[in-house]
Amino acid sequence: MKKLLITLCLVAVAFGGLPVSANTSVTLQSQYIPICPHWTNIFRGDAFLSFNSSGRATMSGHIIGQAGTERISVNAILSRINPNGTLTPVATWSNLTVMGSTWSWSHAHYVARGHQYRLTLSAAVARNGFSEAATFTSDAWAH
Repeated sequence: MKKLLITLCLVAVAFGGLPVSANTSVTLQSQYIPICPHWTNIFRGDAFLSFNSSGRATMSGHIIGQAGTERISVNAILSRINPNGTLTPVATWSNLTVMGSTWSWSHAHYVARGHQYRLTLSAAVARNGFSEAATFTSDAWAH
């Protein structure tokens, strides 16, 4: 019996332990805190990729610079994700640049169905004489 009790305690500790409270009227609440990168020039950025049933890719991206951003320049690459995890570029759009603090882009492109694809946006955001680089990705299947 003692061995069973010790074994159960060890299993409970190994798999996260048991919640313990000295006062049953106290309720512990977990707080959701997202993990976000801390950029100097970039306020927010995202990439989006989806496909319709005929293999038409809908791609978009949005990048917002901090106040005072002078220029946002982006290279976009649509790649097929191979079974071994390597990427094969399918289409590339270079030097998509805007003067100012907000960059938005959308584009459509047809691909072969039955593969997984990745949209990669490589951005350079210039502000106060300093350029900051960041990459945003989105993966999707073309069924």
